[in-house]
Amino acid sequence: MPASAPYPHHELYETCKPDISNVEYLFDHEHHTFFGKRVAITLFDQPEYAYVYVDKTQADNLIRNWREDHWEEWTGLTYSQKEWYQVMHGFFVLIGNREAPPKEALRDYRNRVRTESYLHDTRAYLKTLPPEQWNKETVKGKIFHDVIETIMYRAFEKSVAPANMTMSELNANLGGWGCLRKAADTLLELDTPGFRAEEALYRLGYVIPGRIDSEDLRQAIFAGIPMSKIPVTQRKKRYTAKESRALSPEAQREIQEMENRNLLIKNAENTMKKAVAKAEKQFLKAEEKARAARDKALKTAQERIAKLRDSYDRKEVAAKDCDKVMAEMADMTDAARKACEKKLEMAKEILAKAKREALAEYEQTVKAAGPQPN
Repeated sequence: MPASAPYPHHELYETCKPDISNVEYLFDHEHHTFFGKRVAITLFDQPEYAYVYVDKTQADNLIRNWREDHWEEWTGLTYSQKEWYQVMHGFFVLIGNREAPPKEALRDYRNRVRTESYLHDTRAYLKTLPPEQWNKETVKGKIFHDVIETIMYRAFEKSVAPANMTMSELNANLGGWGCLRKAADTLLELDTPGFRAEEALYRLGYVIPGRIDSEDLRQAIFAGIPMSKIPVTQRKKRYTAKESRALSPEAQREIQEMENRNLLIKNAENTMKKAVAKAEKQFLKAEEKARAARDKALKTAQERIAKLRDSYDRKEVAAKDCDKVMAEMADMTDAARKACEKKLEMAKEILAKAKREALAEYEQTVKAAGPQPN
């Protein structure tokens, strides 16, 4: 919904603002945490539902970066303005005439966007074809292909959801895993998967077979049999033999603990990098400010000395008075240089301290996370 009249964009924000921090309205979708609330409204004299969302993950990340770069502007905002700035980068509203839970409405909307993207790609594809290939069969074939692809995509998306994975992650992890078919044999030899592919399959609850019959796979797919139930041949002895069943609860728990530990350490490392970057940024500002103050003092001294020489040349001041002023200017420039050096030393100490504290916090987090599970 656009943030313009006659759409009640601001009114919906004010209505939902007290509940944005209420955990009862939070849900997770595609690794992001959302606030979602359904509000009944009247739009163009028609009853509608407004689905008000805040992508809290995106909003928190963007406002954090903005606040670090615009701290003075942030401190000048009112409390109400700060509340809005905290959520504005993730605030959006969907309008619909169907009543549904906010999470379901968002999922359907995202899927619709993907479908429209497929249709857009279809039109783009048809435009690239030579005019003589623009016929009924070409158009129907492309549309049919995209419909099947969309159905398969949504089916895969639902199947990987319990493992807390997105399709893009799954494609990235399994992209390098291949298989080889020997001549006319229906038996497929599967490559040894890499670490990322093996971890992804474990998270999905699948074991890694050494080979699989393509005919069994085809029949199982058409029959709707889950992948974990398809008969497979164990991997060759030189690899670790694994049974074709889902992991035990203990193994799944160990994998989850390893993932949580790695995520904790990664977040700690990112926090350390951000703290160091912030400290270095503050050091550069302090250095720039100290040098600017020194240069201003030197410039003032040079201007006064130039005026003094001009007055001396016109014999408007005595040599004694000129020497006194020159001594004062020398003291002022020397004091400016010393003040600049002192401020730079203090800024360096603050930077070094911030780096030590960030490193100590990271090491403490790694220590608290415990050793790497076997």
